Amino acid sequence: MRKIVMLLCVLAVLPGCGAIADKQHRDAVLSRELTPDVRSAIANKQIKKGMTKDEVMAAWGRPCWACYGTRSTSEGDWWEYNYWGAGSYGAGAGKYMFFGNDDILDYWSE
Repeated sequence: MRKIVMLLCVLAVLPGCGAIADKQHRDAVLSRELTPDVRSAIANKQIKKGMTKDEVMAAWGRPCWACYGTRSTSEGDWWEYNYWGAGSYGAGAGKYMFFGNDDILDYWSE
């Protein structure tokens, strides 16, 4: 029983650690010189074509690294965002972003 309680305590704290890391990353990106459009998008948790990977993570947080949709190809990288409470999970359930080999956001699914 004690092990179960300890495990539940650890699991309760882990999401907070990610939120702290996301905020630190966001603050670091916002301290850089950015265009007004990109700064506004990050502040409003929006993404725009042409953003860098760092800027997208500042706006939306870290993608799901263990998800099927997050992968590297010879043409570029795919990131999948699929959050708890999204309603459904699995291939096709999240938002997918494609970054070309220049690490610039080319397009994403709606």
